[in-house]
Amino acid sequence: MVLTPTGDLGNFYLRESRDASRVQCIENATRPVATSLGANDLKFGLEVSHTSGSVCANAKPVEIRNTQGQLLQQIAFVIGAPSAQADTETTVYAQDHWRPASRLVFDWGARVEHQTATGSSHLLPRVGAAWTPFRNGLTILRGGFGTYYDRVPLNVVYFAQSPEQLITNYGPGGIVVNGPNLYRNLGQPTHFAPHAKTWNVEWEQTISRRLLLRANYLRTVSDGVITIDPVTGPLQYAYLLQGRGKATYRQWEFTSRLRWSQGRELFLSYVRSESQGDLNEFGQFLGDFPSPVIRPNQFTRRPEDLPNRFLAWGSFALPWRFAIYPTVEYRTGAPYAPINALWNYVGVPYSDRYRFPDFLSADARVSKDVPVREKYTLRFALSGFNLTNHFNALDVHANVADPSYGIFFGNNKRRFQGDFDILLSTGNHKTL
Repeated sequence: MVLTPTGDLGNFYLRESRDASRVQCIENATRPVATSLGANDLKFGLEVSHTSGSVCANAKPVEIRNTQGQLLQQIAFVIGAPSAQADTETTVYAQDHWRPASRLVFDWGARVEHQTATGSSHLLPRVGAAWTPFRNGLTILRGGFGTYYDRVPLNVVYFAQSPEQLITNYGPGGIVVNGPNLYRNLGQPTHFAPHAKTWNVEWEQTISRRLLLRANYLRTVSDGVITIDPVTGPLQYAYLLQGRGKATYRQWEFTSRLRWSQGRELFLSYVRSESQGDLNEFGQFLGDFPSPVIRPNQFTRRPEDLPNRFLAWGSFALPWRFAIYPTVEYRTGAPYAPINALWNYVGVPYSDRYRFPDFLSADARVSKDVPVREKYTLRFALSGFNLTNHFNALDVHANVADPSYGIFFGNNKRRFQGDFDILLSTGNHKTL
């Protein structure tokens, strides 16, 4: 496999053979309880799952060349030994839906989780509430807080046995200027797991029979994110796997619903969000299509950061059993990271300076229902996507050594799709 500023050449460098199995048992029990303090709906549960797997990886050398074809760097691999791992996850939880008053509801509970692969145990509290302060029921206030843990997947456990990189850097004329240096795979995922603390508050107001407004604020702080960082020193080169990464996300969401009659309604939504975090999450290097280039980690804006997103959608019943379902989405373009000929970041990656053009897509679906028999209806539909034919770039030439650097390309042009469904009528309801 050859990486160049203008594109990749050859076949993918990594071949893996995997074998995995998972067995899971889930038991739940519920019990309503009425007391002098209000009605309770208790729920208890037990989940036990066992996962086992083995992997054997074979990686071929990767070359990085400039636009003239000169070899800049070679990444060879020391093949690791086949690895087999197993993991058992156990979860016990309890929760209560408590209504102490007619206009006040609490949901609270806790989970205890244990994972044998990491030897870690966690207590996860969660609480939420909904309050209708006025008798007319037109105002609802909601809020909640919870702690959530992710399981550590087996490909992280395999890391120490994964192929190790042997990196050699070259200068003009193919002269070796550094290396070969063996980067050892260090770090074991013991006694840690990625976790997040999330809280939100929401206000919902019914203005009239036709108009409803909703405002929501959500914030998530993630810790223990699993990252892979290159470590260099006078006598040692390594890729260090550790659970010290962080990420933050927050959003403000404003939604309105305008309803004229049954089957005729319009929704408008605006989301203002911000996302930051460590860039070297393990999934980029230990996933199904891992990157062979591992850059120094940075804490900065995340590639999925989309500050502004507007969405409008609705459904409108028309005469003669026609209906139309329009959708319009407009959002800020996603950020990207410029790189140089050696595939290292140039400047601050994913900054506001480097963004795709804004995205706009106007879609619509028109359907016609044709009754066939008393219980059956055929629904024919024609859908149109990107009806304005707006240029929504799919990729960008991000390598500064590429003569086409900064040019966006790829686009799903205006297109149409036809389909039909068979609906079965059961009383007053229809199902596909």
